[in-house]
Amino acid sequence: MLLKCTMKSTNKGGEINLRYNTEEMKVLRLKHGYSFEYVAKNIGYTHKRAYHRIEKGEKGMSVGKLKRLADLYGVNMDNFIKR
Repeated sequence: MLLKCTMKSTNKGGEINLRYNTEEMKVLRLKHGYSFEYVAKNIGYTHKRAYHRIEKGEKGMSVGKLKRLADLYGVNMDNFIKR
């Protein structure tokens, strides 16, 4: 599943549209044996439900949290971004 997110820039640049590959997020979480709660807490969410909604494609996530997710799995952010 792809999750489309729009980020607004505070500069003159306007908006950047990203599509997140939520399937890759799920595959990596399962491969590493991580729970929703573990991932959520390690990327800055206080409750596992927030991250669960991201994997299901119901909620977007900030670029900062996406970076933390990539760091958690030891991959590049590009693994989660579809163009």
